[in-house]
Amino acid sequence: MLVDASAASLATGSDSARGSTQNVHEWIHLDHKDAARATEDALRAVLAPRNAYNHSFLVLRTNLGRHEPAAFLKVCETLSFLLRDAMHVTPDNFEACVHCLRTFIEASLDGGRYAAGPLSGDAQNRLHSSTSGRKNERTTHHKEKEMSTEVDPDEKSGKEEEKQLSSSYAQCSHLLLDLCHQLHDSAPTIYQKWAKEGVVDASTATVWPTIWKPLLQAMARLGCDCRRQIRAAAINYLVRALLIADLQAMSAIEWDSCFREVLFPLLSKLLEPFSPMDPLGMEETRVRVMQLVTKTLLNHLNSLAVLPSFPQLWLRLLDYLEKYLRLERSDLLSEAVPESLKNMLLVLQSQGLFSIIPGLYQITIDRMGPVLPQLIQETLPHPPTSPTPQSPQTASLARPLPVNMQSGRTIILAPTPPANEQQK
Repeated sequence: MLVDASAASLATGSDSARGSTQNVHEWIHLDHKDAARATEDALRAVLAPRNAYNHSFLVLRTNLGRHEPAAFLKVCETLSFLLRDAMHVTPDNFEACVHCLRTFIEASLDGGRYAAGPLSGDAQNRLHSSTSGRKNERTTHHKEKEMSTEVDPDEKSGKEEEKQLSSSYAQCSHLLLDLCHQLHDSAPTIYQKWAKEGVVDASTATVWPTIWKPLLQAMARLGCDCRRQIRAAAINYLVRALLIADLQAMSAIEWDSCFREVLFPLLSKLLEPFSPMDPLGMEETRVRVMQLVTKTLLNHLNSLAVLPSFPQLWLRLLDYLEKYLRLERSDLLSEAVPESLKNMLLVLQSQGLFSIIPGLYQITIDRMGPVLPQLIQETLPHPPTSPTPQSPQTASLARPLPVNMQSGRTIILAPTPPANEQQK
């Protein structure tokens, strides 16, 4: 069962010796058949290209088995008790805690899409096991129920319990998001403390792939939930997580990984009809996430622009802008997408990146010219001129201040001439 496997993984990680820490990287298996499929998925992930910007896989746990709702809700409470107390989190089980959280977030998606009966005496027993029985009953007594104004007590009770169960799953989703944020926020402090004792490596190169990235993916996963409140909470947590001070010290390669393995997969997932009964809510979520991605790019433009893979990243982002613009011709997307593109183009132009990076200008014109010709003509009316030679000291002085996630405004600092030129 899901509950037993995940709880056992956490318990085993707590008691394991330091020499067995590599075991926490393994899948949380449900059975032998599932383990075989998980191994195949892991091999495909290892053999996949490292810089594949078309990678859109955001599922946290493949081939997840069914679970009993009562056990799921109880184990969520147990996880909260264990993870909120720092004494229960050790270098040996930290990664196991992260993997366990990811599994339970996947299981809680859409209010328990993986929930199943029978669960004796509980709502799931009536809602799932007796569904076919109620359908037959409705067919048999269709005429009688049409003539009657009375409400079936069993049906009324089932709806109330279904509503209660849905509310419990929503509480669990909020709880799991909060636990993800807590671990994400406290990881640097915990790892630095352990590093002083010589237990772990506290560098961002270690914390990013093992802690930060998996937790950001977990938050992003619930950003695709069909429930509007859960999506909004997940995106709020994701914005806060991307702004923590320790994350700003990451290298360009790690931020490139953030786009490739967290933000772009989230954009891909949101292209699907994840909440068809709430079209306005879907559109609002897409706008928020698109704005988050573009502002994150501007925040870390200086470091990302020096990567050889930056043109690929930029082209992939332009692809998403076009897809979102063509997805639904509505007021929110039709206004937000051009505005985000214009802000990025102005910043890239002011930094001279169209002149410095070969082919970047032509990529932009070819990709977005047919889609938004007037905006491209107004923003980039002429091809870039060849950059004038600058000394390394002068060139390094023109840097943008970070983009505020709320306002999106960027301030460009004018370069100050060197001291010897001021004296002249």
